[in-house]
Amino acid sequence: MQNGHISTYLKQYIDDIEFMEKNPNKLQGLSSGLTDLDKYLNGLRNGELMLIAARPAMGKTGLAVTIAHNVATHFYQQKENKSVLYFNLYASNQQMVKRFIAKSGDISYFGLKELHDSKRIKSVAESVEKLPIYLANDIYDINDIESEIIKTNKQKPVGLIVVDQLTCVQHGNLEDYTEFLTQLKHLAVKYNVSIIALAPVKLNPELRDYKMPRLCDIKGFDKDQSAADQILLLYREYYYIRWDEPVRLARETVKTFKERCKMWEKECNNKKNVCNVFIGKNNMGDTGEVHLSFNAETASFKDWEW
Repeated sequence: MQNGHISTYLKQYIDDIEFMEKNPNKLQGLSSGLTDLDKYLNGLRNGELMLIAARPAMGKTGLAVTIAHNVATHFYQQKENKSVLYFNLYASNQQMVKRFIAKSGDISYFGLKELHDSKRIKSVAESVEKLPIYLANDIYDINDIESEIIKTNKQKPVGLIVVDQLTCVQHGNLEDYTEFLTQLKHLAVKYNVSIIALAPVKLNPELRDYKMPRLCDIKGFDKDQSAADQILLLYREYYYIRWDEPVRLARETVKTFKERCKMWEKECNNKKNVCNVFIGKNNMGDTGEVHLSFNAETASFKDWEW
């Protein structure tokens, strides 16, 4: 991105305002494919960095894969000469291929090995193969990431980057990702691309009655959150409810115990597919909370149907 007189950027801003007036329902950035999330984020915009943070098993990678797949599908269907670059730093490329197949074909990720319908898998694989998705996992630092961006740009210009996840990249202080995130932000601006980074959350929520994570719980990122333009915090209450199966109390009647068990089962069923997404930071819009539907079998997300 070049530097210049303020008039250059004022003109771009006015053009953006006029465009929004003529297209009130048009997103400013790439659609995530998730309607309620887009309403808050107004799309994934070039030059911006979004952080997705959560405790283990909440669906960070599932959400990242869902968005990456949706964006890549948009690029393919609209015949845009752009690609998605996914840095899967904790898994092999083969494992990530299975995730995209599961998402694309609505197939159980964990059951892919046991699935004997090879024709169906091949059919889904053929559709995934057409998508402009590039995978990379031989990455050690920010220089490797930039090198891969340059390499991929030569094949098909990168429109979205996912870094999954921060704990797997070497940087100065393993407990503080601030510098690395600042470097990622610089890459987003330099290459005019949207970047999504995934981060873990500390143990703190597990010690509270209401276990929804807060911004200060983000591991290694609780001191300075200025590098990220948006921060999403994921929380699936079902994950905690299912381990809290009722135990019969002393002197409790069988009838009362069965009633509590039924209430617990009902609560499990009601919460099973619900994922609360808290938009804790949003430079270009409001903060708030949305519900997404999480499919544990396919490890993917969809819009919540009320």
